[in-house]
Amino acid sequence: MDLQTFLANFDTIAEAPNGIPKLRSLILDLAVRGKLAPQNLEDEPLEKILKQVKLKKEKLVEGKKLRRDVQFPDIKDTEVSFEIPSSWTWVRLQDIALKITDGEHLSPNKASSGVPLLTAKNVLEQGLSFNNIQYISAKDAQKSRLRCDPEFGDVLICSRGTIGRTAIVDTIDLFCLMGSVILIKPSEAILGEYLKHYLSKESTRTLLQRMSGATAVKALYLKDVISCPIPLPSIAEQKRIIKKVDELMALCDRLQAAKQTRDNLRQKLRGSAINSLMKAETDEELKKGWAIVRDNWQTLSQKPEDVDDLRRSVLQLAMRGKLVSQSIDDENIDALLIKAEQYQPKYKPSEKDYVADTINDSYFTFYELPKSWKWLRLRELSSSMANGLYKPASFYSDEGIASIRMFNIQNGHLLLDQLKRINVTNEEYSTYQLAYGDIVVNRVNSRELVGKSAIVDVVNEPMVYEAMNIRVRLIPSVTFPHYINLVLLNGSSRKLFFNVAKQASGQASVSQPQVGSLPIPFPPLAEQKRIVAKVDELMQMCDRLEESLCQSQQRAEALAASAISQLAI
Repeated sequence: MDLQTFLANFDTIAEAPNGIPKLRSLILDLAVRGKLAPQNLEDEPLEKILKQVKLKKEKLVEGKKLRRDVQFPDIKDTEVSFEIPSSWTWVRLQDIALKITDGEHLSPNKASSGVPLLTAKNVLEQGLSFNNIQYISAKDAQKSRLRCDPEFGDVLICSRGTIGRTAIVDTIDLFCLMGSVILIKPSEAILGEYLKHYLSKESTRTLLQRMSGATAVKALYLKDVISCPIPLPSIAEQKRIIKKVDELMALCDRLQAAKQTRDNLRQKLRGSAINSLMKAETDEELKKGWAIVRDNWQTLSQKPEDVDDLRRSVLQLAMRGKLVSQSIDDENIDALLIKAEQYQPKYKPSEKDYVADTINDSYFTFYELPKSWKWLRLRELSSSMANGLYKPASFYSDEGIASIRMFNIQNGHLLLDQLKRINVTNEEYSTYQLAYGDIVVNRVNSRELVGKSAIVDVVNEPMVYEAMNIRVRLIPSVTFPHYINLVLLNGSSRKLFFNVAKQASGQASVSQPQVGSLPIPFPPLAEQKRIVAKVDELMQMCDRLEESLCQSQQRAEALAASAISQLAI
């Protein structure tokens, strides 16, 4: 691989998902393999400068200013993972450092001023952070600096927390280090920027993290760091590498900024297109808005998850009566409600329940509905509500009846491929059976998931539902169950359950009175069916758009992977 091949594939990799971070990783990888900058036979030989460093360290040892290096065996092929140019050499980190030590294990005083004491949290890839720092007294600082004296150009490695994160000291201000940071003072044989590039390389970070062990509290120790193998080029080549890395990283910065600008523009255009849909007053405006979205969504979006905005808008339009036309031929709601009076709902919360445990008007924002619609509570449209069956684990068996659990409720539908089965009596089955058109509402879950629902639209075998769920059985000839299921899926309903759920022991719960008092934007029965048909049509369009974006993303990833493989690293 030569540099021209790499640069020729630069844009292809950058445009792939997560492409720019991949580019940054590749740049560092190529740099420390000797493939980013040319070698030059006129560079000063490494043997000369390494010998000078060794003599300098011997004098420091004799003057008792430095401990003698630990003796390690020569670096074996098994310790390195790639080949380097013939003019380079593998050295251990201690061979090209004047000092490697960690900070002090001090208990900082609680003073609001003094000498800054930096921990691993203050060592960031982009440099040191002096935000939210601790302080130690000048006396403690003086003792600390006898052991660890950070100076401009030194390299710092986190030995706790995000192990292996590296930064260069870029300040001349006085500060000290805690024991969670390891300090490396480079010798004349290596430049701090080059050392940081190698230590920041993904595989090196992985190596350092692996050195930290598999214990509960991971830590990187000096004995492991000092023996770390380093690929060393001449100082002149290190300078060329640093210059090229800086140049390409700056190009990555520009590409990332341009990408962010494009993404921001896409987001604004997508928001504008969806806003036009939401504000459409006539069928013609709505039709035109959908055509704009459908024909331009590839331009308006980049990620498959962007389609979720469109799905939410479909439901919001449906719940506001803006998705299909109203018809004067539809049976009016008052007539439907007269029909409903013949049903005597078994679900009758007490007056106390209504006062203490229902959703009142203050929890919900009521918006204007078409004239043929009405706001009703879910309990007014239900013939019954009931919590599910609880039985101990010993009653579950492969021969039992299918039991619907909260895990089977996903995105408004029942997932029936991973059913648990339970042994029930005839009486229990009669009480807890699920029928076509029932809606199952999850009443106990995490706060984000409580209140999720699914319609029973497939009954291939007898089914019951477990105690974590509520069965809502709707009044026939008045409601179209699929429409009520859409209301429960709508963002405003999900937000409402999130807000009113009671939290206890790490789980949230909603009650029958709360579910029953959910506000329902209620249209005539015929319109309910038209809405469901239109939502199904538009959701299928959303699925196609999402699939198209997934395919585009996969093609981009494949192109990037192909380009990376051609680099022959």
